[in-house]
Amino acid sequence: MKILIYQPRVSYYTGGGEVYPLQTAKFFNKLGHDVTILTTQAKYLPVCEYFKKFMKENPGVKIEYLTLDDNYKDIYKDPPGVNWERWDKESLWVSRLGYEFLLKHKYDIVSVHCVIDSLAVPFNQKRIVHLHGAPDELNYTCKLILSKEKSLVAVSKNVADKWIKLGAFEGMKISTNAVDNELYIPNDNIEKNIDLIFVGRLIPIKGLQYTLKALKLLKEKYNLTPNFTIIGDGPYRQYLESLTNELGLKDQVVFKGLVIQENLIRSYQSAKIAVFPSYAKEGIMSTLLEAGSCGVPNITTRGSSMEEFAKDNENALLVEPENEEDLCEKIHMLLTDKELRSKISTNALKTIKEEYSWINKAKELIKIYSEV
Repeated sequence: MKILIYQPRVSYYTGGGEVYPLQTAKFFNKLGHDVTILTTQAKYLPVCEYFKKFMKENPGVKIEYLTLDDNYKDIYKDPPGVNWERWDKESLWVSRLGYEFLLKHKYDIVSVHCVIDSLAVPFNQKRIVHLHGAPDELNYTCKLILSKEKSLVAVSKNVADKWIKLGAFEGMKISTNAVDNELYIPNDNIEKNIDLIFVGRLIPIKGLQYTLKALKLLKEKYNLTPNFTIIGDGPYRQYLESLTNELGLKDQVVFKGLVIQENLIRSYQSAKIAVFPSYAKEGIMSTLLEAGSCGVPNITTRGSSMEEFAKDNENALLVEPENEEDLCEKIHMLLTDKELRSKISTNALKTIKEEYSWINKAKELIKIYSEV
């Protein structure tokens, strides 16, 4: 199959909605399909390290660029990952260039990863629209697109249900995030010198503010002072650093920023517990699966997509969203019970190998693409 993955942001930004299409490209190519990624380039957009590494390691995946001139520069004054309007503006204007490209090139199917990105796909091209998270409400343009769009794939049932409530096609397919479980593996030879780890964008819905408050409670209630490594960056970082100081946690918390993949894997392998207390919008987080695949027991939230993977007290511990007291108790439980950590880690690894490996997800998606 000749597949184009259209993702304007993947060249300069790394988030769940960018890692997912790159992973599909990698494993579609491994399965023998002809895969091209269409993304953006501009002198004012530095190429992110994740994309550089991807290109180096996957020479079989073709890369095509839409070159942006200075007329597009004002779009990128706002940092990515802050609000939906920033993404929508980019999708709307860059899609004109994508449309021109796709009028000249023919593919069996075009895969897009944001609703408004679908405007780049001419009617004579088959397409799939992937839904990676759900907004609280739809803007007018999304409503118009979704009134006609039926080739939809959501990254979780929870995300699908939210889009359906917003007016999307009820018969959409579901294909979750996955993990490269040949790359993200446990390493028992590495010292577990990180008590708690978080990996992801630093934005409010990730729930890190509640984790920091839980650390303060751990000290007050149990006289425990676990160290906490935060990997990632984003617009909420300054607030989180300020909160860390305000709560008296400066000696416990380390903000690592963005790290290369090798260091990320080593950090997972060095951790006793991973904490992912997101409370809105997300599918099953790829970072949660990465941690579990490296043998790290996860704590994550109820009432979200994570419950589609996480079974409480079996392959993860679940907490109530936006609740530092519950987080405090579950962190205490795992920190002080090595046998429980081992049980959860073993069960998570089994679940990931059976249901969440990228090669199996790629086969699942190819079947969906073939039907379209």
